[in-house]
Amino acid sequence: MSLSENEHHIRSARNFAVLSRWKNLATDGEYVWGELEQKEALSYKTRIQVSPLRLACTCQQRIYPCHHVIALAIIYLYEDLEKKARPKWLKEFKSLDKKTSKTNDDKKRLELIRQGLKKTELWLEDIISHGLEPIRHKRPEYFNEHAKYLVDIGAYELAKQIESWALINKTNWAEEILKRIAKVHLIIRAFKNYENLNPNLQADLRAAVSWQLKTNLTELSSNWQVLAWNRTIAHKQSSQNIYLYSANLQQYALIKNKLYKKEQFDSRFLTNMNLELGLAFYPSANLLKAELLRYGQPLASKKPDFSFESIKFALADYADKKAKNPFLNSYPMALTNIDLVEIKEQWFLIDSEGYLLKLAKRFAYVWHLKAIAKDEPLWLFGIWQEDIFKPLSVYSSNRIIDLKILRGGK
Repeated sequence: MSLSENEHHIRSARNFAVLSRWKNLATDGEYVWGELEQKEALSYKTRIQVSPLRLACTCQQRIYPCHHVIALAIIYLYEDLEKKARPKWLKEFKSLDKKTSKTNDDKKRLELIRQGLKKTELWLEDIISHGLEPIRHKRPEYFNEHAKYLVDIGAYELAKQIESWALINKTNWAEEILKRIAKVHLIIRAFKNYENLNPNLQADLRAAVSWQLKTNLTELSSNWQVLAWNRTIAHKQSSQNIYLYSANLQQYALIKNKLYKKEQFDSRFLTNMNLELGLAFYPSANLLKAELLRYGQPLASKKPDFSFESIKFALADYADKKAKNPFLNSYPMALTNIDLVEIKEQWFLIDSEGYLLKLAKRFAYVWHLKAIAKDEPLWLFGIWQEDIFKPLSVYSSNRIIDLKILRGGK
């Protein structure tokens, strides 16, 4: 089903794809139509023009296409519908073709998110008014319940942030929860002022709730080195995240592929490969997320000649990017000539000036990296996120290696 990229939306639509709930289902080869009966309302009249594809429904759902259109498409694909002449209401139906109603669809999506964030704002106000201590020992289900609501309005990235609140370290819990509440509050306030933001900031704000438009993309072609790839899971949806860097452009890139089976990993992007690629970047104050346009022949791999030798300068660079995009939660970072040190049962990266970067509490590759650092200056690539550096790959034996390989991972 290609009408929606949202798997949750499609699953919901299947609840309506039941023949007994419809009347006057039929097709004439060019159009498919039907009326979905409602208990306490008039029937929704739904229509699909097969080619060129045009979709329409009399419901008031803000999501496009609505559940009813997708349900009708499922029925059309799997049932042998009766062939009839078009009814009068179909001939008078105003087209809601996606191409011609793009502006209206964006307005509806904006309104849907604003309405959804009102509930989140009330939820946060309730938390603050009762003090932080009552939620200090809440079970993950407390946060997951509200996260599920955000999933329903398509704000997946925001839902993932709220789910993570249950995992905050208890040592500095109050400081950390306040910081994360403030981030969500910033997004809520920004959506209230959405029309007054500049286009790049609007794009970054949309990305903060997983709403990205494939418009005004920036095309860049260059040699790109694959720095690392990892697999993430959010709301039962797996993704392959491929991180690249172009020394010519001094530009990072992130290609994010949805995965529905483990074997769907894109094997064209193996860590350490150097490739001639054409990429289309989504609008942003700091270009990063991109789509693949052209895949060229692999080139000879080379030692990465970009990185920060000073953690101080690396954080200053991140601060500059954060100033341009206040909704930024993570960003790729390469470091060199660093070591690892343990302080009070917490591991850090340390540079020659003594500056520190905190690693995750259960970082599993400490002794692997300590062993590599004995033989050569340590070069690491990873993600700076939530005040923690998450290493993904290391340069060793004349190539970039995924850290998961060091433990025999796949």
